[in-house]
Amino acid sequence: MKTIKIKGYEIGIHKAYYSNNSNLYLGLIIASGDEEGSLYSDLTINLKDLSPCQGAVDIVNCEYADLIIKKYKWGTPTGEVIEKGIHKYPVFNFDMGIIEEYLVDIIWDSYEIKQISYMQWYDFYIYNQKGYY
Repeated sequence: MKTIKIKGYEIGIHKAYYSNNSNLYLGLIIASGDEEGSLYSDLTINLKDLSPCQGAVDIVNCEYADLIIKKYKWGTPTGEVIEKGIHKYPVFNFDMGIIEEYLVDIIWDSYEIKQISYMQWYDFYIYNQKGYY
């Protein structure tokens, strides 16, 4: 797996698909160190149905995302821009062959998942007892 360096972090890519429309999701993931597996930033955002290898690039939360994509040849701009509120998101065609070289496997700690699930259940139970739900 290849990585890139951003602000001292080794970064890889997590690839998935949005469940509501199967659009491509790409996230920048910290690939080593104490924060390994943590999300550094979303690379794409789900704004409208796009072709399978296209994504609207989230330059609002990661203002240099489009520059990273161009620098590492992960994709090319289509020229389309999606406007949402006051923000504009460029659409890119991603080269899935190159993206695959940077993929990071995310392994969730089952203990962490159990703790989160337990806390969510506990919060629901407490609020339910007080009549909030």
